[in-house]
Amino acid sequence: MLNIFLLSLYIRPFRIPAILVGDGRLGGISGTISAYESLTLRGYDVVAIVFEDHGLLNEGPLLSYVRNK
Repeated sequence: MLNIFLLSLYIRPFRIPAILVGDGRLGGISGTISAYESLTLRGYDVVAIVFEDHGLLNEGPLLSYVRNK
């Protein structure tokens, strides 16, 4: 079985765009921001964030954070 860490090192040079799927429930915004930071620090281009907020309207803080990066 191929190690996920090794797989991420293998595909990074191809500059494949990343689509991040986040969750708007409790802890979801911080988890989405953490995943976004991890991807960008490792050299991935996050081209879209799909955010499932279940009608909670929590996309505002996330959009504000991403726009300021």
